[in-house]
Amino acid sequence: KEHQEEGPDRQDRIDPVGSKKDQILGDGVRHLGVDPGKQRERQHAQGGKTDNETVRRDPRPLDADALRRTVHRTEMLVQCLVPSRFFRCIALKRNSFRHTHATFNAPPEERPTTKFTIASWQEYVQTDSGSTGQDYELERRAGGSGRRGSMDKTLAIAASGLAAACTLSTGALAQETRGQFRTDTAFARGETFVEDAADPDIGLTLENAFDSNNWASLIMPKGQGRVWRLEQQFRVREYEDRDDLDSQLLTTRLQYWTPKGEKDQLRFWVDAGLNYRDGDHRYSRLRGHAQWRHRPDDQNETVFSIQTDLYDFTDKATDGLDQTRWRAGIEQRRYEDDSFPVNLSVGAFITTANADADRFAFDGWEVRGRIWDQFNENWAGEVNFAFAQRDYDGDFSTAEPLAREDDRWEARARLDYLVTPHQAVYAEVGYLENDSNISVRDYEGATFRVGFRARFG
Repeated sequence: KEHQEEGPDRQDRIDPVGSKKDQILGDGVRHLGVDPGKQRERQHAQGGKTDNETVRRDPRPLDADALRRTVHRTEMLVQCLVPSRFFRCIALKRNSFRHTHATFNAPPEERPTTKFTIASWQEYVQTDSGSTGQDYELERRAGGSGRRGSMDKTLAIAASGLAAACTLSTGALAQETRGQFRTDTAFARGETFVEDAADPDIGLTLENAFDSNNWASLIMPKGQGRVWRLEQQFRVREYEDRDDLDSQLLTTRLQYWTPKGEKDQLRFWVDAGLNYRDGDHRYSRLRGHAQWRHRPDDQNETVFSIQTDLYDFTDKATDGLDQTRWRAGIEQRRYEDDSFPVNLSVGAFITTANADADRFAFDGWEVRGRIWDQFNENWAGEVNFAFAQRDYDGDFSTAEPLAREDDRWEARARLDYLVTPHQAVYAEVGYLENDSNISVRDYEGATFRVGFRARFG
């Protein structure tokens, strides 16, 4: 700032030659070809005005060794001020500085463009969006106008320090463990999820209920795009006319996400759940899930998944329900861009269940789709559709000695009002039909859901 200011009182603001500031800077400044004492003498001779052109035309070339020593002193200072586990990011940037130093004394046409891909930054920058393979690129051009004087040297030091500080700060933020809370709470009309407990002679219907699904998460980034998530679910359903169906579901889940190259990501999780209905323990469930996500570009993503569930029902449930389920599927997602106005997801899944009683064992498949878009800053919308089919193995009951066959389809449309980017109130309407050859499993009707969704953290 002093070098740029002009005025009759400027000379009074310049430290005298040989001041304490010179002693602090010491050889680190003089080795770069800038002698504070001589520079101030030239300024005094010019009547307090600084000729920036004179400074930039300093014929002495950049002393790369001196610049390296200065950067090293800066690193040593930073190392004393920050935790040691974050200091390793400085070493990464220092390697790129060495390449940059060599270009400063080269002719302009020989100065290359230095590129850093996002893959080299994954150790320090981590988000929980779940998407990898972004072909983003950070590009920096070494050098400038071709003049190799003290101004270039000063800019080189400033750029080096700024890059090191930025890398350090992003590294520190990326490695921090953080908490997150998500909730979806609504008054809804829909299925009662009682198939696990309903006796064969009890018919299933649509019911009104208060439904609150809540997840608390501890997100732990581990560098290089890897992250652990420890999550706890607490879901409560309170039915308007069927107190015997009131239920609580507790689930503890551990997830691990890791990138595979620049365009793929693997996700794994295991969880254990307990279900209570009308005050009684109904079942325990163990689940394992694996995903492979392939994202060749910003607009397309393919998700392959496989999941297994082990259900252990208590004596409060119908006999023969203990079972093991397997499900495998593929989803194709197309995200909006200038040529595609909405987000689209289409998926297909197959399921097989082996139960203690054949009447609860089945094979099935499902196709489903989703279209969603954010119209503006405050409004968003979504449409969902699904069609599924199940074929059961044994006779359903003595009253209806038939192997059960179900065709189920559902459509829903939802409108969201975004109070903030992560909190919204919404209203949803839909229609559901379960067409079954068993009379007590055949039902249909309108569905709705009105509530709010939010994410904190």
